[in-house]
Amino acid sequence: MAKIKISPDFPNFAIKPGETVEELNERIQDLVRGIEILRNNMGGALEEVTNTVQIITEEDPTTGVISAGYDITASLEGLVPSSKKIIPGFVFVRPVDFPVNFDGSKGQAKANATAETDFDLRRGTLGGSSSTFGTIRFAAAAKIPTWIVAAAESFAVGDYFEIIGPAVPDATLIDVAFTLKGQRLLQ
Repeated sequence: MAKIKISPDFPNFAIKPGETVEELNERIQDLVRGIEILRNNMGGALEEVTNTVQIITEEDPTTGVISAGYDITASLEGLVPSSKKIIPGFVFVRPVDFPVNFDGSKGQAKANATAETDFDLRRGTLGGSSSTFGTIRFAAAAKIPTWIVAAAESFAVGDYFEIIGPAVPDATLIDVAFTLKGQRLLQ
């Protein structure tokens, strides 16, 4: 039986025998709605930087294999961060795979970059060293980036992922947001 743990503060979700993908998705969406209600009642004290995980399940009609999309989001309000600022890191609690160039991942800014602006994709261990494995690049006069990742990337339980801001902040690139599209098998 596959288990999906949303957060240490919330219960585990297990795929129940005979449960359809739609039923599981509905239970997950109920939890997400509850989290949103809690967030909205916290007095609006939100950080300038946020990131979340969204799990979406799909069943292959031919094989019956259930896989889960594993979407990680990160955003930063305001001007591009000061030199090399880390957009919140993420520690994986289950194995997740990302395709070459993080195919299907998206990014956007509210205003065009003045000059080419790169964000580094890094992996490592929490509290340890990390290394760059890819780049999110906003071309000059662009607000939609390209993803430059030479090979598929697999993250194991305990791997740490982070996005590092550009070495030189851009004068006009504001409110950047990224959604990374990953995948994992549930059975």
